[in-house]
Amino acid sequence: MTPSQPIFVAGLESLLLAEAAEASRLAATATTPREEGAKAMTSILLAVAAIEAQTGIWATIFGVDYQIDHHTLRQWRRRGPQDIMKDIFTRLKPPIPVATVTWYTHLCAVVALRNHVAHYFPEFRTPGTWPDELKGYITNGTFRPTGDDTMDWTSRMLVAAVSSQVVDYAREIMDGFVGIAWRPA
Repeated sequence: MTPSQPIFVAGLESLLLAEAAEASRLAATATTPREEGAKAMTSILLAVAAIEAQTGIWATIFGVDYQIDHHTLRQWRRRGPQDIMKDIFTRLKPPIPVATVTWYTHLCAVVALRNHVAHYFPEFRTPGTWPDELKGYITNGTFRPTGDDTMDWTSRMLVAAVSSQVVDYAREIMDGFVGIAWRPA
């Protein structure tokens, strides 16, 4: 009997992104606000999962080249994708400062939104107010919510238009990450 070899599966990130796009499309054709919100939330969660999957695939392919050891991987488990990518950029030759990465703000925005819609930080909010971590992304136009200040923030963000923005940002982030980091040291 031969010892089993570890199996490496690539391509999950593109499947997750395709599912995120489909959930966003379904949000746009929903017939009730509840259905639209659920599909939008699903789309947001899947879009960020696609980014995380791509980052994991990068670490598997280029881990040896960039000294990604078990200790580093354990540290990354407690960090968000934006912090992991920031670490990856510092390992590149030459290092890339995140201030020069045009899509990095979108990465921070979609992760913050995902964390709030997944209720990582549950809190009561009065209608017309935004979680502090999202407020700047609303005022700078990164996210364009629907509705008005008489509505709860989730009713304004868990909509097809915002989920479509998140999918577009995820695609931009993933393409940008490949363009910057998809090379050996």
